Order: sequence, then C-alpha cells, then structure tokens
Amino acid sequence: AQNLIRLGGGSKRVFEASEAAYLEQKYQWSLELTEAPSLYPEDLNMSEIIQLQVLSLQNLASLQTSTNGRNWYLRKALKIQELSYSHQPYVCDENNNDDLNEYRTRHLEELGDRRSAAQVRCNNSAYQMKQQYDNRIKIRPLKLI
Repeated sequence: AQNLIRLGGGSKRVFEASEAAYLEQKYQWSLELTEAPSLYPEDLNMSEIIQLQVLSLQNLASLQTSTNGRNWYLRKALKIQELSYSHQPYVCDENNNDDLNEYRTRHLEELGDRRSAAQVRCNNSAYQMKQQYDNRIKIRPLKLI
C-alpha cells in the first residue's frame, strides 16, 4: 500500500484516481485504489474513502450473475459500514420521508428479528451515503441492474 501511494504521488492523488475510475464505471479498479488510502489516509477524510469503497462494492454486486459473488460484495460493504458506524448511533434524517423504513425496523424488532432490522437501517444509511456522495461529486445516480 505504501508503495502504491508513493508510486501514485501521495494518498490524495491515488484517491482522485479511484474517484475517476468510479466515474468511468471501473468499480473493481476503484475498489483496489481505495485500499491503499484507507490504510494510510494521511490528510484524507476517511468517511469519503469508506463511501467510495461501499459504492464500488454495491455496484460490483449489482453486476454479478453469481449469487455467491453478489452476497460477498454486499457483505463486504455492510462490514465496512458497520466498522465505520460502530460508534455512531443511527439517526434518521428528519427532512427525509423514512416512515416506511422506520415502521419496518420497529416491526422487525418487535418480532425479535434484530438482524433484519439492522439490515433495514444499514440499507437506508447506505442509500443516504450514496446520495450525499453523488451530490458531492455532482454526477447523476447510476442505474443499478
């Protein structure tokens, strides 16, 4: 990872290259390039690196024909999100209409299905992260297959 950062001209340039790869829909390459800055972030914002990793993994999952491959990419994305949000409580955006997700979460928790309730929360936060990232780099949302 250190050699890749040195070769690329620093963490910031490697991260910019990974953003460019994402915009070109080269999700695997984008994911590879975000690994090095995530280990040695220097002056980068870790939340941006994590967002790009999660989005790349989700897009790779949408392109998979194998259910095992798709599951692996989605699990990896969830694991990265859990690590980044493990110390932050889930907070719903008041301006967003999340009534349905809130109802689903409460209903699943009442039934004792905490894993599915957590998954609804993660899916909702992943969607919000994707919207924030797309707005930040001003691209139109990708159409998932």
